[in-house]
Amino acid sequence: MKRLVMALMFAATQLLPVVLDRIYAQEGASGNTPISEIVQATKTGPQKDRWKALDLLGRRQPRTPNEIDELRTLCKGEDKNIREEALRALGAVAEETPGLRAKYLDLLDDTDEQIQIIGLQAARKLKTKEAVPKAGELLRKRPRFHFNGRNPGGATSADILFAREVGQTLVELGDNSALDEILSRDELMAVESVGGWLVAKYGHKALPKTLNVARSNSNRKSGAVAAISKMKDPESAPDLLELTQDQDTAIACAATRALAGMARKLPNKVSVEARLNMMLDNPDRSCRAGAYLGLLSIDSKKYLAPTLEALTKPQMHVIRLEVLYWLIRNPMPEAIPYLEHMMHEDEKLNQNDSNYRREIARTIYKISGKRVPYKGLEQDLERQRQGIGPNPYESK
Repeated sequence: MKRLVMALMFAATQLLPVVLDRIYAQEGASGNTPISEIVQATKTGPQKDRWKALDLLGRRQPRTPNEIDELRTLCKGEDKNIREEALRALGAVAEETPGLRAKYLDLLDDTDEQIQIIGLQAARKLKTKEAVPKAGELLRKRPRFHFNGRNPGGATSADILFAREVGQTLVELGDNSALDEILSRDELMAVESVGGWLVAKYGHKALPKTLNVARSNSNRKSGAVAAISKMKDPESAPDLLELTQDQDTAIACAATRALAGMARKLPNKVSVEARLNMMLDNPDRSCRAGAYLGLLSIDSKKYLAPTLEALTKPQMHVIRLEVLYWLIRNPMPEAIPYLEHMMHEDEKLNQNDSNYRREIARTIYKISGKRVPYKGLEQDLERQRQGIGPNPYESK
């Protein structure tokens, strides 16, 4: 009997590669291999063939409501590897077939957070507007958190991820009422990207209500200020110009940043240029950085030299990285002498942190292809050799 069992096991291991080859051929041709057959292949045979079957399961795009149900069940099984691949497959939303939209909408009623997130992502891809009230309800059932300084107070990374998914769903699928829903939620305004999506969709219409929140002392203030700084609707330029003189420094800086981002596209650049020049004397470094970037966008040749000369002053060190990133995106050979001078001045300070010098060298390399050595280069190269750091000259 023992020999018979061993013989059957040996036969199964020999047969599995043949089965896998057939499954791969079917998947390549039609993608109609039963999911249960792929799962079975993950449980028998040599380990390398099991991994091959698991990979196939993860790339198995569900095409029918029944397959969604089957994958949903696998997402809650005991086998960790199968759970992970089933989640990957469930998230691979196919083009809509009859019943697929409704079945993905059902995922929002699941108790598993990962499955709920897949349901939110599927709703956005399939344009399922019925997901909007469900998304709001999901958020209301979770513990609240708010924006506290730079970090969301009392929130885990999972909380922030979930709020981002809900916020994106409300923005993309919601109507005008979604604007009020988002602005009223501490959790959504704590996630900076949500504010960006908000103003990207509603444009100037979002400014008055967002400004009201920014003027409040609520936990949503910081998120609203961040949203204003991302405004790109040219129609909002007159209001933003006025807001640069706001008594609230945070709002004034946000308006400056927004104007800087859209300055190049505005038809009337004269008034914007004049206001940004005024903001160069603002005591807040974020305002000054935004003003310099905006002026570079309006007329880079005119403002490159004054900007780089200003950045050599010690009090301007804190905003230099932003200008370097701008130069990486907008290479200008005229900047190289200033950059080399900035490198020399920084090395005279004998600081241990090589991040700033690395960014100067990276910018010079992006503009001219020249690899400039700097203090700290050997340490950066050693980190690269160890696989724990990037090529110091690669652009971000």
